[in-house]
Amino acid sequence: MKKHLLIITALTLITVSQSVGQPLRKRGHSNLTKPSFSFPSLRSSQGASVGIPIIYTNEAAFLAAIGSDYFLDNYPDCVSGGMTDSLFRNSGAYNYVMTVTALDSLYNLNNGISTLYTLDSILITNTGKAIRGFGGYFYNTNENLAFASGDMRITVGDYSHTFTPADSLTFIGFVFTNPISSFYIANTSASLWVSLDHLYMADASTPASIKNVSKATTIYPNPTSDGIYVNATGTVSIFSADGQKILSNKISGNTYLPLTNLQKGVYVVEIETKAGISQEKLIKK
Repeated sequence: MKKHLLIITALTLITVSQSVGQPLRKRGHSNLTKPSFSFPSLRSSQGASVGIPIIYTNEAAFLAAIGSDYFLDNYPDCVSGGMTDSLFRNSGAYNYVMTVTALDSLYNLNNGISTLYTLDSILITNTGKAIRGFGGYFYNTNENLAFASGDMRITVGDYSHTFTPADSLTFIGFVFTNPISSFYIANTSASLWVSLDHLYMADASTPASIKNVSKATTIYPNPTSDGIYVNATGTVSIFSADGQKILSNKISGNTYLPLTNLQKGVYVVEIETKAGISQEKLIKK
């Protein structure tokens, strides 16, 4: 039986609002003037809270975590060289609809798909069985349809993650503990186009990797007023609520991180080990 892969996510509050009149670019055309409306805030129809996923930057590790029940769309595209308002994929139990969130159409690439305009993002909505895992190659392209370096942002419900792919074959995958219904793929550049291929979707209802990582990494106390101990071997990073990296340290074993300089609030602790990447909310009192 063909493997089924599943990629779905809940959208959260990533705002791609741009001022009226800011230049945007359409593939194959000169600069245009942006229509006189603001881009919408990205929000999920499933509700805000989706929890914090385990992130995989290794495709083989992601596949080991989700198991055999998944769907892989190798090269999602419309008719060669064409455009479409929406793209519907149906593969047995796993189905999804792909649309842009603000302007016009999706545009066909040689090995995938992109937005037709800059300053736009791609929304993927699950229309099949429940999914908890998704992943793929998410990256920017330039006016020549070639890879271009730049930040990408994935948003699911109240969760978002920003990363910078090294090339068009850079993999990233997410496994949530709860089902997700949709997700956004966006960038932060007014001169580049959001692009993707190799889209995974998976049930991942009992991913062993979540238990393995949670056992291997522990932070305490939480909440804290002074600092935290992190019991792991790898890299620990702390992000603000808006996704800005505040610090990043390599550690080995149970390590104390002083946080007296942090203001009161909610942060995200990201721990990267050989087992994968886990994230946990941290409250600074």
